[in-house]
Amino acid sequence: MAPGQIDTRMNSTDLETVSRREGRPAAELLQAHLEARVPARRLGTPDEVAGLFAYLASDRAAFVTGEVIRIDGGELAG
Repeated sequence: MAPGQIDTRMNSTDLETVSRREGRPAAELLQAHLEARVPARRLGTPDEVAGLFAYLASDRAAFVTGEVIRIDGGELAG
């Protein structure tokens, strides 16, 4: 599983660090990134990642092997 930009404390901390370094508001930086690189135009949620993880850990995914499933709102699709 390869999660992209997920709304977590770690991402918020990283964004605040970049905000201070760049001298730009965090919300402005995030919006610019989402508009430029993420077709879904939003952060993913921890629940969305957990749902995929639960599926992959379940018997229903028993035949899924050797795959990297991106859960990134299309960020790496292009």
